[in-house]
Amino acid sequence: MHQSNSLIRRSISTALLALIILFALTTIGNVAKFVGKYHAGFTGWTLGTSIGATVFLSSYLFSIARTQRTKWTALVIAIAFGLTSAGFQTALYMIEGNAPWYVAVALSFIPIVFGETGLAILESNYSDEAESDGRSEQIIVLEQQVKQLTTQSESVEGIQEQLASLQEAMQKQEDAYRQDMEAISTQRDDLLTLVAQLEKQVDELNPLSLISRMPDKYREGLSSLVEIVSAENVKNAADFHRLSTLSKSLSYELFNLAKAINVIELDPSTEQYVVKGKV
Repeated sequence: MHQSNSLIRRSISTALLALIILFALTTIGNVAKFVGKYHAGFTGWTLGTSIGATVFLSSYLFSIARTQRTKWTALVIAIAFGLTSAGFQTALYMIEGNAPWYVAVALSFIPIVFGETGLAILESNYSDEAESDGRSEQIIVLEQQVKQLTTQSESVEGIQEQLASLQEAMQKQEDAYRQDMEAISTQRDDLLTLVAQLEKQVDELNPLSLISRMPDKYREGLSSLVEIVSAENVKNAADFHRLSTLSKSLSYELFNLAKAINVIELDPSTEQYVVKGKV
């Protein structure tokens, strides 16, 4: 809607300016023709153009001026050149056209007073109204933005309150965690001792003994793994799974078990696994 109104206002201003130009061209032509009767040359056109433009611009400045001094100066200039132009045109209509004096006066003064001057003041006032309406719409938009910002500010305040509550809850959790860590710290030495003993027992375990106690599918799977690693190029568990007939999960489990109990190891020079122990 705002864009549509703006387009209409611009169209009206353009139409007013076009009418002013038409009246000014009429004045220029009449004055040039009248002056040409007494002085042949280009001065008739320059004088006509100057008078027409001066009347229009002075009237426009009178409408938009902010100080009384500027308004009165523009008004005096507009009246002086307007009367001069109207006088020239009245004489032209009466001399060449043999028009009655009231017709000649109407054809001369009405285009000057209401055409150039009146329309110039009208266009200026209309432009001011359009600008004022535009500012009013901008103020409405700004008020809406202020309301949105106010709503957002209230939302931010709510979020800040939630953050404060969350920080308080996190602080309580941190205090509880610290207490738990202190309790765990008292048991750390005993746990480290127990872990060291377990590691020692694991190191003393015999891989062959472990294998002998395994279920049949693991013993047979490890035997198959040793045969495949000995005969084929196996770089990882995926290669073993691809070369074996075992399921993927069992293949990966056996491959990792064989590495853990040192049945196979990686040869750095070939980046392939080789058999280290016997099954």
